[in-house]
Amino acid sequence: MRYRVAFTKREESTMRPSAELDLNLSDGVVAEKVLVEELDSEAQHGEEELDEDDSFLGSAAAEVWEYEVVDARAREFEDALKNSDLIFESEVVDDTVTEAADAATTRLGQGGVYPGRVEPEDTDDDDLQIKKANDSSLGLT
Repeated sequence: MRYRVAFTKREESTMRPSAELDLNLSDGVVAEKVLVEELDSEAQHGEEELDEDDSFLGSAAAEVWEYEVVDARAREFEDALKNSDLIFESEVVDDTVTEAADAATTRLGQGGVYPGRVEPEDTDDDDLQIKKANDSSLGLT
């Protein structure tokens, strides 16, 4: 069974919002975890300080993850969802049966299960140049 879960993400926090849920899940509950999208705060604009009206919006953004959950452990996953403070919304998006044999052997809290994420190949960065914002070669001045 696949769940789509939206987490609130505090802009000032460096911790992934899904980490709290992951730590509350036992081994063998999740077969796959994939980041679907990260949404920026509605208050993003060019000013350094947020207007009073934007300060509430600026404090939170969202991350959306999909969890492939072993059907026999779905109740445990749903209980963990209810106990998480950072869950904004969750829903079942695919009710295809997931067997226990499909469960991940890596505990989510110890690095996670991200088979959907592809690591980039090693690239040659020797020609990478770092420029300052006021560098005239950028054509921005």
